[in-house]
Amino acid sequence: MASAHDDTSPDPAWEGSGSAPVGASGHDDHEGGAGEQSRKIIALRPLADDALDRACARFPMTDLGNAERFVHRHGQDFRFCAELGWFRWDGRRWLLLGEEPKQLPPEVMQALFSTMRAIKNEAKLVRDSGERTDPPPGLAGEALEAFEREQAAKM
Repeated sequence: MASAHDDTSPDPAWEGSGSAPVGASGHDDHEGGAGEQSRKIIALRPLADDALDRACARFPMTDLGNAERFVHRHGQDFRFCAELGWFRWDGRRWLLLGEEPKQLPPEVMQALFSTMRAIKNEAKLVRDSGERTDPPPGLAGEALEAFEREQAAKM
């Protein structure tokens, strides 16, 4: 059972800005690795970051837009190779996260969840800015697309 001072448990308030917080090393890499920097923890509930949220709010509200959000938020930390699978940057080298290319590693899944949860921060930023309004009721098809293009142009 993990204690309150367990160094391997993630701190939900920490956003993961490229290096692990003090004491979050998890385990040392016995193969000459990065040691303290070998583990990056990603916040389960990301804190608001106005600049990052503003940039991500400009992506479309589609599956492709969500993929672009993931790359914008975590692209520096993860890479995918169709033949080998997912890799994570540990501050020194790219580490293979699993032997099964078709299986999503927990670290990537956590980053995906963090990206989706950050959409709430993006929505609040857009709502508070007044730059975007909700479409009128009953708007669909090409009219809805035109409205969304017009709103995107305002941002």
